[in-house]
Amino acid sequence: MNWSDALQCYTKIELLDTGFVQYKFHEHPLNQWITDPLNPYVNTSDNNNSMLQVKNGMVFEIFPRSGAAITDPEIKITAGICLSEGDSLLPDQSFLEIDNAVVCDFEGCYLDSLSIVRFDLPDLEDGPHAVVFRLKTRDDLDFADSTIFTTRMNPVFFLTPDQTDVLAGPKTIRWQVNISEPDTILLRHLGVGDSLIGVQSAGEYACSVPLDYGSHLFVVYVRGSSGTIHTSDTLALTYPEPQSPEPEIRITHQAGMLLLTAVPNDPQNGPVSCEWTNGETNVNKLNGLDGQTTLDIQLPVPVLPGDYAVRLLVTDAESNWNTTETFFTVDDDGTVLLPSSRYVPRWVSEARIYSM
Repeated sequence: MNWSDALQCYTKIELLDTGFVQYKFHEHPLNQWITDPLNPYVNTSDNNNSMLQVKNGMVFEIFPRSGAAITDPEIKITAGICLSEGDSLLPDQSFLEIDNAVVCDFEGCYLDSLSIVRFDLPDLEDGPHAVVFRLKTRDDLDFADSTIFTTRMNPVFFLTPDQTDVLAGPKTIRWQVNISEPDTILLRHLGVGDSLIGVQSAGEYACSVPLDYGSHLFVVYVRGSSGTIHTSDTLALTYPEPQSPEPEIRITHQAGMLLLTAVPNDPQNGPVSCEWTNGETNVNKLNGLDGQTTLDIQLPVPVLPGDYAVRLLVTDAESNWNTTETFFTVDDDGTVLLPSSRYVPRWVSEARIYSM
């Protein structure tokens, strides 16, 4: 490999046939084979080799790679260009687009001897950005490739993304502080209160906060050693109230009969409809159960011993629905065992665990 002063790295040019190839980098001091960090295509079934589909014209090793978060305004947008032997790029007819707008052509940005294109990162607002390389060659070949990355130039920013469907009450919020000597760090839950965070140094911070149902906004304030206060972006989290019913089935046994009771547990306490069905694995169908729509059902105890499952579908007026299932067991002597921590289905009680 050859050292490039322009790129401040080692490069190697290799002639390849069209088709799929696999490769890795070898780091001699550590005697390791390294997967290409800029190539997203990895053959996990073959030693994590990097893969390329070699074409007559293609873009590869794009930096920043898709999904990257960029915090350094001095970075370069770079990519390798692969052309068929004898063809060449037309820099004045090849363009870089960012967020659907042409930023510049490749004139002055294409290093022909290395077949690499590199651009200064333009001023971009914090957030996601789509970059597209559009290329044209002397053999009239047109091709393109792209990457999507996020810029984070604010020295304080959230790593936790906005969420409109937080699934649990307690939530761990993470953020990044790129200030060398922070003096005070404050996480503010707007309209609720503040959390003073123990200061360490520049780096990643986290705090667990309880969330009630509803929308929540958070901001981080960091005071540097000079007294300057840096403010993060605003993080929005929504913990929606449940809409669907959470039904329960209660079973009681008396005088040779089973009473099944549906408890809809609708969060809106509105009207609901019910539908009962047999479990698919029942040793015999419970007569008179399928299709019933009342909250209470009375059934005779089955004669055939075994496990019996009962399913319940509950739908509210807004068509939100949920299902639940429970069981009971009829023993060989006709005893009815109802679900509890003591009695479980026979297939559970007779299950075996094997060590591997």
